[in-house]
Amino acid sequence: MAGRKKMSIESILANGNKSHLTKDEIEERKSKEEKLSKLASDKIRPPTWLSPRAKKIFKDTVKELEAIKLLANIDTYNLSILADSMDKYIKCTIDLHNADYVETFINNKGGESKQRNPLITVQIDYGNLVRKISNDFGLTPSARLKIIDDNTPEISEEERDIEDEFEGL
Repeated sequence: MAGRKKMSIESILANGNKSHLTKDEIEERKSKEEKLSKLASDKIRPPTWLSPRAKKIFKDTVKELEAIKLLANIDTYNLSILADSMDKYIKCTIDLHNADYVETFINNKGGESKQRNPLITVQIDYGNLVRKISNDFGLTPSARLKIIDDNTPEISEEERDIEDEFEGL
């Protein structure tokens, strides 16, 4: 069985404090959440070493994530890795459009062997990295649903029974 989902104090209080937190616990949680919300977000800029396309990906991602006020300056590094990886994934994909998917190699003895184009492996590796980091930032549908679930109050067994009873009416 999975542990309870972490909810913001705002969500807990909006749901009627079913966790039965004391005033001291509520104040402590509010204090911790305020500290997190005060992380600076004034220097989220693409680093100079990113390619022009990666810088655009970086800026577009930041623009989309600003709506949910999730980013802080410390996220710049992971955003840079995401943008750079996406740029390289795109480059591999474009290069594969003009390449054979299977290449013929000649070994030391003059024998031929067919192998998958190494660009495919590079493309897959960058695609996996993009997916992993995208999940960290909530950039996939399933990651967004997880964020919503984590911030949606759980209902009690009694409430669930009432919902089940009235569902068919």
